[in-house]
Amino acid sequence: MLFLYPDSIYKNADYDEALKYYKLASEYGNNAGTFAVGELYYLGLGVDQDLEEAAKWYLQALDEGYEPDEEDRKHLKEVLGEDAAPQTELETEQENTLVRRADDK
Repeated sequence: MLFLYPDSIYKNADYDEALKYYKLASEYGNNAGTFAVGELYYLGLGVDQDLEEAAKWYLQALDEGYEPDEEDRKHLKEVLGEDAAPQTELETEQENTLVRRADDK
């Protein structure tokens, strides 16, 4: 329930309040809250844009098991670099197929 509240604040553009509650959600182990803090720093919403701070929160969220969607992965790649964003299952499967084909030659 705690995590739903900052989403409604975020949608109403009260980013200072959203940051407060996303950080609280993060403290309680909510990896989506942790990632959301990174998003606020990435986008500069309620805070000065700070890609280093965004990277810190993004990495923490990934360490906590956050599974980014396609849009999240774009932000991760911009902040952390091409190799930093974890692969999707499809990308891993495609990569494994290419490796197997190369091994068969």
